[in-house]
Amino acid sequence: MHHSEPNPSERLVETALALMASRAGGPGLRDIAAAAGVSPSLINYRYGNIDTLMAAARVASLEQDARRWATCQRDLLSAPVSRSDLAGLLNELLIGETRPDDQLAALRWLRILGVARGHTGQAGPFSNAEQEFWALLGSKLDLSSGQTHTLKAFFHGLAFGHLIGAASPGFHAWSSSLVDRFTQRLLGRPVSWTCADSAWRSMAAQASEPTAGIRSEHPTRQALLEAAIQIMTDEGVNALTHRRLATEAHASVSSVTHFFNGRRAILKDAYTLLYQRLCQRALSQLEYKDEAGSLTPRALAERLTASDQQGAQSNRTELIGLLNAMFEASRDTETVQLALSLFARSGETSRNLLRCLPGFEDGAGWLDAQIFRLVSNGLVFLSPDEAPGTGTSEGARMNDRLGDALTLLFSRH
Repeated sequence: MHHSEPNPSERLVETALALMASRAGGPGLRDIAAAAGVSPSLINYRYGNIDTLMAAARVASLEQDARRWATCQRDLLSAPVSRSDLAGLLNELLIGETRPDDQLAALRWLRILGVARGHTGQAGPFSNAEQEFWALLGSKLDLSSGQTHTLKAFFHGLAFGHLIGAASPGFHAWSSSLVDRFTQRLLGRPVSWTCADSAWRSMAAQASEPTAGIRSEHPTRQALLEAAIQIMTDEGVNALTHRRLATEAHASVSSVTHFFNGRRAILKDAYTLLYQRLCQRALSQLEYKDEAGSLTPRALAERLTASDQQGAQSNRTELIGLLNAMFEASRDTETVQLALSLFARSGETSRNLLRCLPGFEDGAGWLDAQIFRLVSNGLVFLSPDEAPGTGTSEGARMNDRLGDALTLLFSRH
């Protein structure tokens, strides 16, 4: 069959999509023109400006995503499926997130990032075809709406991890262990090895231990780290240069090189400081009287979502900024191992939080802690895409979703 060549407008959109998915930070007008083999003036002629082209690219990425989910529904759900198939089906879906030549998962993350940052004209993160897929899967497996939503949240939390660890065989073994453990808990099946961990996760996490003395900072070093966090959160890792960092911190470029041995060291310590801050904020929701085993899953969810709307927005912005720092670092050969290591460390706070639930008084394993973290992250990704109910605030909906998820996953030890 003869396939016609894409017209210039289509070629520009395809080129923009490829560049968006393969690099840290958004491509510029000249980058797209050079990769497409056209003059920059053609972009202005066809689209008026780079922003209009990027908006068209985001819409196109959502259309591509819809076609993928329609294919998944046809290939995976046309035949009968049972609950015993769920782990294998999830693993098969996640394989699509790991193909080196696949850009849809990266583009989905960029849509999530755009919505979280409030970009005007931003296409929504998720297609109607995806919503239909999860609804049909939940129906075929006789899952409750809470189980279905928790399943979708876990998938998106772990799919983000596959963006970071796609090239690592060890990561895939760890991911499979997480899927097995999650499906056992979601479906109410007995679980063993409460303090289980993945050998790969433990080894990978060691590479991102902070440099000594991060808590006892020289004022200039602290100012540089605060500026690095601000740049990372607002604009992404690609904007973090020595000169930009010095300018934002009102310091000299020489002070950057004095306190940090390269860009990787800046990223590692800035990430660690931001991560510690988010951990402390989460733990501050608990009180001294909240001893091990003293809270129900829904009470824990209420504590974690009790902050005001402004604080909740700040938490989301910092979380999305932190995850995007991992994503962008994974696109750079110099920092890809750091990104993988940082992802492996996520879940430290969740281990402490789980101790408040009955049955976890003696501690939770990393698999359970990271399931908690992945589901929580997934709920944050999904929350802007949900239509709010009448008189229901976003915080209240998040509290309900998280309460449902923790009850389903961790009320049965």
